[in-house]
This record gives sequence, structure tokens and C-alpha cells, in this order.
Amino acid sequence: MIQLKEHSFREALQNNQLVMYYQPIIKVENNSVVAAEALVRWNHPVLGFLLPGEFISELEESSIFFDFFVWGLRTACIQNKSWQDQGMAPIRVTVNISVQLLRHPLFVQAIISTLRETGLASNWLELEITETSAMQDVEQSSLTLNQLKDLGIKITVDDFGIGHSSLNYLRNFPVDTIKIDKSFITKSATDKKDLAIIRAICCLADDLGLEVVAEGVETLDQLANLTMLKNCLVQGFLFSEAIPAQAFFEHYQSSFLI
Repeated sequence: MIQLKEHSFREALQNNQLVMYYQPIIKVENNSVVAAEALVRWNHPVLGFLLPGEFISELEESSIFFDFFVWGLRTACIQNKSWQDQGMAPIRVTVNISVQLLRHPLFVQAIISTLRETGLASNWLELEITETSAMQDVEQSSLTLNQLKDLGIKITVDDFGIGHSSLNYLRNFPVDTIKIDKSFITKSATDKKDLAIIRAICCLADDLGLEVVAEGVETLDQLANLTMLKNCLVQGFLFSEAIPAQAFFEHYQSSFLI
């Protein structure tokens, strides 16, 4: 982990060092793109091109984290509205959130203001949180996520299946989509137990009326098993890594894989 100072985070915002990339989420049965996960990149003037894993954990502990979130939310919403205005078939844009944000007193208002400012309809915004984060403060998380749900925003739980809280999450929170942790996907082509777990999650989701995203799909063997499952969307390097907004538009403007 690179050690970064808080003033570096401030400079990143002030000097336009941040850029948003987008990774498609795909409905395999018709090869359509249904969503794009927004993933920040940092063009650091000294350290070069930084991925989220190299700075997010430190950023979350800084006083400027909320400002970063607002920048990311606004950027993603502006981009999605721009794609729609250019004639791209509407898709959801997914923005990652954390328990720190759920606790922030201005969190919900920031989302309302951003949607109003950008003109993006709320049903085209999706907020993604890990089950472990949300379960740190169940009461506050449930309250805030229900407020977002009432606004028409979609809620996704990431890393589903790796924590003891998985089923509690589905019982306590207004979830629309669950993402199966990629650790299950990685071995699914060779490990019958992992494949059985994936099938069970998909069956549960189908009964509850939820979408499922299998993330981290990298091989055709992994994909072959997933195409047989109900309600299963896929995301991973087999289709595309996260790419710049213009490249995303050029590849997926019809909303279908080309």
C-alpha cells in the first residue's frame, strides 16, 4: 500500500488528477450491457496511474473522503446522462459506497442534489456496498438504504457469500442485486462445491426477485457454467476491463456487445 498524505487527496481534486473508468455488466442471454460500474483512477503527478486498491483505504480515513464521493457520484451521473443524450440505450451506472458514507449527515441530500443537477433519472443510478460494511451499523445502514430505495435508486451488495452476514443482509436491507464474490467464480470451472454455492445463490435470488452479478469472470469455462443459471449477469476481464468513458460509448452505444 502506498503511503499518501491528505494534502495529496486535496490536490487530486483541485488539480483534476482524477478520472473515471467504466466496466460493463452484461446480460449473457442476449449479450446486452445493462450497467457500467464506475471505478476511479488517479493520475498522480509523481507516482503515476494509481488504481483504487492503492489509495482508497487511506482515503476512507481522511476528512476529504466525502468530497471524493461527491466528485465520483457527480462524474458518473453526468457521464451516464451524456451517454443517454448521445443516443446510447439507457443503462445503470454503479457507484461504490461505504459505511462511512451511510453515516454522513449529508449523504442522502448529496445524492438528491446530484440527480437534480445532472438530470439523471434515479432508476439509472445504482449504489454498491459490501455486505461487511453495511453490517457494521445495521440500524443506520437500513435507514439510509431505505431512503435511497424510496428515491428509486437501485441497491447492490458486493462480495456476497464471503461473510457470515450474507442472509441477514437480504433480510434487513432493500437489496435489488447481489454480486457473488469473485473467489467463487475463479474456481467454479473446476470446483464442484463453488459451482454448487453459485447455483444456490442464484436460486435464492430468483425466489427473492433479485438480480445476480457474477464478478471476476475471466475464462470461457467460467462463463459456460454461468450461462446455465437464471437471472445471472456477468462482469469481468473476459469481456472488458474498466475503460475510459469515450471508449465505453464507442464499444457499447447500442447496448450490445460488438
